[in-house]
Amino acid sequence: MQIFTSITDFSTFLRQLLIENKPYEDIPSVALFPLQSCESACVLIALFYLKNKALAGDFYVVKSVSPSHYWVEFNDSVVDITLDQFQPYFAPIIGSVLPHPFNESGKAQYLSAHDFLNNDEPLYLANKERFDKLFSTF
Repeated sequence: MQIFTSITDFSTFLRQLLIENKPYEDIPSVALFPLQSCESACVLIALFYLKNKALAGDFYVVKSVSPSHYWVEFNDSVVDITLDQFQPYFAPIIGSVLPHPFNESGKAQYLSAHDFLNNDEPLYLANKERFDKLFSTF
């Protein structure tokens, strides 16, 4: 098991895992990664943040309205491992300084990790066992 000491290290690893290995194609929320995977990616990053007691700081999952998209902001930096699903962006953002390109107007919704994870919908969508297995690898 790898040990990660930062959100940027974990996010880089998570992206590579989901792109290169594709072992979780039966989990609908990440099967097309990075397409239509922003919310699920944020779930995994939020769970990592909450499980890692050594991380301190301001952590938010941010949701834009147009386009509908999720990303993470941690201590004044942006982590968006699925930004490249949108044109004209060709790469993720991992550790860049604010603002996110979809929040230049400042109208996005900010949720704490707890609030984001405690909504009523199971974000793993349909296959909880596989989703739990995916997260247990970190």
